Amino acid sequence: MRLVFTILLLAAFPARAHQIDEISMKLETSPQAWRATLLLDAAYMLPEYRGDAEIAPFDLAWLRTRSPAEWARIREEARRFLDESLSIGEGPREIRFTDFDSTPPRFIESGVPEELPEIEVVLSGPMSSTPLRIGWKEAFGVVLIIEHEEGILPLVSGESLDLEPEAPASRGFIRWITLGFRHILPRGLDHILFILGVFLLSPKWKPLLYQSLTFTLAHSVTLAAAALGWVSLPDRWVETAIALSIAWIAIENLLGREIKPARYAVIAGFGLIHGLGFARMLALALPDSAPPLWPLVGFNLGVEIGQLAVLGTAWALTAWWKDEAFGRLRTIGSIGIALVGLAWAIERAFLA
Repeated sequence: MRLVFTILLLAAFPARAHQIDEISMKLETSPQAWRATLLLDAAYMLPEYRGDAEIAPFDLAWLRTRSPAEWARIREEARRFLDESLSIGEGPREIRFTDFDSTPPRFIESGVPEELPEIEVVLSGPMSSTPLRIGWKEAFGVVLIIEHEEGILPLVSGESLDLEPEAPASRGFIRWITLGFRHILPRGLDHILFILGVFLLSPKWKPLLYQSLTFTLAHSVTLAAAALGWVSLPDRWVETAIALSIAWIAIENLLGREIKPARYAVIAGFGLIHGLGFARMLALALPDSAPPLWPLVGFNLGVEIGQLAVLGTAWALTAWWKDEAFGRLRTIGSIGIALVGLAWAIERAFLA
């Protein structure tokens, strides 16, 4: 979808010489705050490499060989680029990029050498009762692709858009259910793989439902504790542990075919870990002045509905399969999930 939008937009405007066609920005909003995560091409931040179509794209290997002084210059040029190109908010709420002292950019060093050299920039600010204006003005016509819960919002250079603040009705119980559901579908690929790992051991509905409820009750405990500020662990530890839980549950599928009581204990333990992963999204949207009971209940209900949707889809696609065919799926699928979980664990622990 993102690629389609970009092609249509670029086709509608005269061709310009530049290395890249688009910059992506993931935008999360709540009634209280907004958070934007941008991925910038590190080489494009250097003025000497902009506007020349003859220059071949740079890669991650190029970024890894830059000296500390060159990295510092890339950061400074990224600040200038955003200062000139992007504005968020209006008047006293407008965010300008005078420095990166509070949240410095992060060079993404993990990945294969042929990938693009990217910088991650995270910005945040308050929401108010007036629309949040995002403006984009880029010298060589690069398109800003904004990924928001409302959909893909492309901005051509010289354009701006206003995001209306959420209506009071959307702040109710249904909103928290929706937020929890979206954290599973489509945003929670790691949680989806964990649920599929649970499904692959046995597709029978009763044990699946019991395992899903066990997982939800367990993650509710740490989700509430983290959202209320009672417990806090480094993101790297939590994300690595989540990846290892995905690999563990898949490896278990390869070692046995029966659901034993220990399986529920393992799922409960991993649910406690996943709850810490859910907490960041909820913490962003949780009102500071409102009691957290209904947001927590609604968010957890949405997560449970999302989990049941994943299980229901998996069951609908395989219910008519014979035992032998499902057994092959269990083996192949579990191996694949285990390998992905282990790869994520290594990346999050050592490369992120």
